[in-house]
Amino acid sequence: MRIAIEERRWGPIENTSLVDDAADESVIENGCRYAALDQSVLDLIPCCR
Repeated sequence: MRIAIEERRWGPIENTSLVDDAADESVIENGCRYAALDQSVLDLIPCCR
């Protein structure tokens, strides 16, 4: 798990609507998209905990 600025956490996201709604930024790394998410979104995505 990545730690991003402002205590946000990074995790692989497949649901792009969550990324669009909740992410401040995203990056592509090794073919996977990562996004900085707040805790309310992490609660919805068990793999990111």
